[in-house]
Amino acid sequence: MFRINESISREENIKLAEESAAKAKSLLDAINTAIKEGFKHVPKYGTTPTQNKKLASAAEVISRLEMEVGVGSRVQASYITRDRMAQEKEAKEKAEREKAERENAISIMKGEAIQYLIERGKKINVDFTVDNAVEVANQLAFDYEVKRLESSYEPISFSGQDCCEDCSGWIPGSHRCECGNRRVSWVEGWSHSFKEPQIYAEAY
Repeated sequence: MFRINESISREENIKLAEESAAKAKSLLDAINTAIKEGFKHVPKYGTTPTQNKKLASAAEVISRLEMEVGVGSRVQASYITRDRMAQEKEAKEKAEREKAERENAISIMKGEAIQYLIERGKKINVDFTVDNAVEVANQLAFDYEVKRLESSYEPISFSGQDCCEDCSGWIPGSHRCECGNRRVSWVEGWSHSFKEPQIYAEAY
């Protein structure tokens, strides 16, 4: 702000004052123009004429412009959140589908196990329940497969036979292999089920 300088002449003070006034007017005009442009730029969704008058104030325009400076980051963050929520929704729906598929497969397997057991003379809630039908059916299939394989009296190879010397194998049903070195018994294969029985002889 200009102040009279007593150390210089009247004419010089007047000249400096007029220059300061002109500079101030130029700056004020630029500020007012910028505020008017800023008012056009800031959002005014659903506002009334009275509210617009308040929004046109310099302080309000500057405040809203400062908020608008960060709109790019906010929009980007909004899309990131949308993507995350969409991925979470998709993952949840996939998990629910997979759970339903597993439950359906278990239900089908239980139904097949129940039919398998009933066809072989077993009674529900006496010899087995709905919950343990698959386990009981697998064990029954194991027992049938053991009986079938033990109908032969010829030696067969077994897992662990490589630890014996000159051993001809194991006769199903015997307690030990032919050389007497290893105890042998039947065990379930990794994919054994009542639908596809799979057992093999193994030393223990």
